[in-house]
Amino acid sequence: MTSTGTGVGGNVGGPSIPLQRDLEATAWTEINKAALGIVHDSIEKAFTELNPRYNPGYIGGFGYKTTSENPLLDHPLEIQRRSELSKNNTGDNWQQTYEDLVNQLPADLLLRFTNEGNKPFDERNPTFVALDNVFQMTAKILTQTNNAAKEPSDISLEAARTTLNLLLPFAALKGAISNGLEVTQSATNFLTDQGANYRYFDGFNSVLSQLQSPLKLMQSVNLSLSTTKGGQLSPQAIQAASKAAEQLETIRTKLESMSLGPDLQVVLANIKTLEIAATALSLPITSSSPLFIALASASIGLYSNDSSLGAIGPGFGAVTKNLMNGFQLGLMANNNKASSDMLSNLTTLSFVLFTSLGSLAIQSGLGLYPLKSSQDIDNAHFFAFETMLQLATSSGFIEKFYQEAIAIAGGDPQAQQLGSSILSQVATYLVILSASMTAKRDPTNLIENEAPHLRQGVASAEQIQEEELNQEVILQELKSDRITAVALATKLAALALDSKDYEGFLDASSSLFESLNTSLLSIEKDIAQINKSAEITIGTTSMGDPNQQLTGMVNII
Repeated sequence: MTSTGTGVGGNVGGPSIPLQRDLEATAWTEINKAALGIVHDSIEKAFTELNPRYNPGYIGGFGYKTTSENPLLDHPLEIQRRSELSKNNTGDNWQQTYEDLVNQLPADLLLRFTNEGNKPFDERNPTFVALDNVFQMTAKILTQTNNAAKEPSDISLEAARTTLNLLLPFAALKGAISNGLEVTQSATNFLTDQGANYRYFDGFNSVLSQLQSPLKLMQSVNLSLSTTKGGQLSPQAIQAASKAAEQLETIRTKLESMSLGPDLQVVLANIKTLEIAATALSLPITSSSPLFIALASASIGLYSNDSSLGAIGPGFGAVTKNLMNGFQLGLMANNNKASSDMLSNLTTLSFVLFTSLGSLAIQSGLGLYPLKSSQDIDNAHFFAFETMLQLATSSGFIEKFYQEAIAIAGGDPQAQQLGSSILSQVATYLVILSASMTAKRDPTNLIENEAPHLRQGVASAEQIQEEELNQEVILQELKSDRITAVALATKLAALALDSKDYEGFLDASSSLFESLNTSLLSIEKDIAQINKSAEITIGTTSMGDPNQQLTGMVNII
């Protein structure tokens, strides 16, 4: 967000003046990326500057010429600069999985499916084409998952990357400490030069003093690396990192509430970098630290409250925030800040992913279709999505994903069981809303199809709420207001599903959102923005090719 004006140095219609929040967001993003080793792309030259062959006037006429002594094969520079989403990592291995899936069809349906496949493509029934697209997508996802689970060869590039990833948290720790000490000293020198009359002197001087404690804790963690075995930090080092992360969070929260001024923005950005590094190393399993850093970095600027380009609005964010607060009070009450932040990042990004995939599946139909009427194609697209969603929920794919997420975050078996049930239900509901909005259809039919899965999630939510209400540690106002309202809305949702009142379920869900300080309208608005961003991303990387879009979706999953 920017502004224009006629103040000092300004003029009507002149260049936009960045607001304070724009400066903060830019500083935070750039310094975090630099400290964590995420380097900005340095290739900014035009093709004509890199090689004269890319100049339209080269050797008379349009460029891309080739000679025997200076060959050019298929414009290699452009190919190297294309997104990784364009690469298909499944190869042809998915074909056997595809055949196994097809052969599970009932005999009469298999015969019809085979006969349709033998027809010229434009003469096939769109519904059977949709079913074939679902089988292909499922086979590719399963193959991709199996390939990713295989241990790489010791001499492979994947093995080298794995080693580098495991070292990332320790490199980030060293870099964050080094930057932290330098920034703290520079800020101290700046305040000394400005003197006690400087407007922000007292506030920043207090912050810089408080920073000494977490910096010392992080230095102690760094010193303990020499005795680290198998990449796993000692319990003492993890405890020190956890304490540093909590102190940094307190300092950051205090600093964010202050009027910062333009001169010391770097201090806040550096504190956030230190917090990410400390939090990553305070996870119970150190090998999860690289994933935390990746998720924390990917989440920078993701919320519209933090960036004008953020895809996640306040409604969508409120759902995730309240879910995580509930987990922290109940299922993961014994876990530290790192576990909570890890699960929060995994949940937020997965909700965005599943929501956008629901919309993209409706738009693409998961593949190519014969030339038929637009209504027939729309129906086939919806059928493909509906079938894919049923496969994902009935196979437990979504629930297993969240079981792994909670395990990575350090949740115990009970947290994994109940938490995955709730999160998969919320994800499924968001996918239903997203797909229904894109297809411009009533969501109740999809809710009816997924009612057993949704009901299981509601039952798990009821169980957690009973445990929360019995905990004396919960503040009285939470017990009387928010938790009671959520419990009532959850009960209404359960009653609606039990009585097959799917409109009632939508009403209960709307009440639930309101008890979480948001609304169904706000959620739908945020979903529309997420889908728009996803459509632009996939559309750009796939060059409009449906096959490339399909590959892109598989690689995202």
